[in-house]
Amino acid sequence: MIAVLKNIGNTPAKKVDLVEFNYRDYDKYLELWKKHKNAKIIQNDSINDCNWTIITGDVNVSNVKFKFSEVEFKKLINKGIFKDINYEQFLLSIKSYILYMLDFNTGQRIVIFVNQLKKLFKNEVLIKDVLNEELRNCRSFLSSYFMISEYFAYIEMYFNNSSILEDYEDCYLKFASDEYSKEKSVKKKERRALPSFESMFKFNDIIEDFIQNAEGIERERFFPIILWWKITSIIPLRAHEVVLIPLNCIRRYDNKNIFKFYRNNLKGGISNDIFNHSFEECYTEQEFPISDEIVQLINEYKSIVDKYDKLDKFYVDGLGKPIERKFLFSYRSYKQFRDYKNTIRDEREFFSSNLLNILRKQFLIEIVIGKYNVNIIPKTKEIYESEDIGSVFLQEEQIEYIQLMDTRHFAILNMIYMGFEASTIQRVVGHKNINTSFSYSDHSELFIKCYTISMAKQMALKKNSKQKNEILDMNLSNIIDDKNGSANQRYKIIKNKRNKKDKRKIELSEGYCTYEKDDMMPCKILRGNHRRCPYFIPKEGELSKIDKELREIDEEISSEIKTLNYLMKNRNTLIGYKDAYKTSINKIHSKAKSKAEMLCDYVIDNNIDVEG
Repeated sequence: MIAVLKNIGNTPAKKVDLVEFNYRDYDKYLELWKKHKNAKIIQNDSINDCNWTIITGDVNVSNVKFKFSEVEFKKLINKGIFKDINYEQFLLSIKSYILYMLDFNTGQRIVIFVNQLKKLFKNEVLIKDVLNEELRNCRSFLSSYFMISEYFAYIEMYFNNSSILEDYEDCYLKFASDEYSKEKSVKKKERRALPSFESMFKFNDIIEDFIQNAEGIERERFFPIILWWKITSIIPLRAHEVVLIPLNCIRRYDNKNIFKFYRNNLKGGISNDIFNHSFEECYTEQEFPISDEIVQLINEYKSIVDKYDKLDKFYVDGLGKPIERKFLFSYRSYKQFRDYKNTIRDEREFFSSNLLNILRKQFLIEIVIGKYNVNIIPKTKEIYESEDIGSVFLQEEQIEYIQLMDTRHFAILNMIYMGFEASTIQRVVGHKNINTSFSYSDHSELFIKCYTISMAKQMALKKNSKQKNEILDMNLSNIIDDKNGSANQRYKIIKNKRNKKDKRKIELSEGYCTYEKDDMMPCKILRGNHRRCPYFIPKEGELSKIDKELREIDEEISSEIKTLNYLMKNRNTLIGYKDAYKTSINKIHSKAKSKAEMLCDYVIDNNIDVEG
């Protein structure tokens, strides 16, 4: 027997009912099924269907498969584990339990419950008094304890093995205790494997170049990937939230672009109150300022795909009436490149996160590997020290595998770099504890280092567009690692290139000028700053001064980051906190830009053959 919350009639008042399964109550379960059917939550025509399609929040589709082995069930009947119930009635017990649970759970949680419950009906697990080793160590199974144990309480008059349920409870309590201890661990914490910042910025460089050069079919086909990256690298949206960006997502206010999006209310897929799975209950509208560049990209995408909505008989088999699209991403544009007769289509014509994920994989294969000749290597799941996150150095022409959710961590650090306060980050991200938002600042130094290198690459690309691949292929160790003397070696190469006998050289205090014309244009442009001139060759002994200058900027950035962290942690007690915060952010931006210019001029630009 279990307790369920119910509304009293059509009023907001609620009561608690105690319910238990009885196969004779079929008509009552049928009425429950019709209620969810009429609300368009369950899409099937019969309660007896082997699979149910459940739609929650108007857009989230889940498929529940009631494929429990009848042979295994009969073994349990013969062993006396189940009694006074047949196979069809057993399936009805699961379905009726789900009908009650749908008032509090999303379709995805229902799917997880059914899939984990099936594990108990394999290999005669329920015949024994204790769980087998596989289930005792199965995280997903142990995490489903509450719904599974409640199901057995719901059918307790037909189930006859309390010992295994007691062992399940013991295993869950140990699991929960271990999880709590991990969360309390300060020094080391197991995290979901994330690509390094270097990979993220290298992918960003590819996206930026793709935006500048992609045309026609290729551009339209992968435009959702462009928008996913540009938006979620700044606003930390989950994959299923990205595809819910509304069609009319931009408004102007106070000379700013305001971007509208939807945030999922049901973290974990469960509600503490009865809800009817409407879009408004599942998602909350939020807004965030966004750049002119992203607005232009959104408008360009809409100008390409909006025409498909007006077409009659859009598909190759003559189906498809004109539609009113609610969301930004176009299902019809996606099908434009994949449609063929008898293809399976979503009747709602909704561009789901699954389709976005398919496009991501195709982009990695066809564009990152095929077009930019960059090899993709797997991420590794590790125990990270907080200060080491994202610090993996890549080889040339390598990038780590990037998934849709990987941009979330990246976006939070981007928000910190752009100067948003922790309270704003907490609101946009949905952190319950503001200290969680604070914790991301611990990774700012490495993030800014990678950000600066990416900025330097973009500067170099503007000067050396013909050398695009050489610039994009450069990795972190190529540019800043001095342990192997790589910086010295680069300058030796440049010096050898320009040390021909017929090459004119002018000796300066710190090196040589190899510019051959008499107009002295580089000196005029750079105001005599020889170190930043591509025609300047430093003397061997002067290389350390360049390295020292870069290191001094790094130290200044590091100092400002410490100041920023102090301000964030003491924001409630400091007078003039906001002004000090903005000042610190501006200093970081200024220093990062200076370093990017130096990297572009000294390292990246000089690593390309720019003979005068």
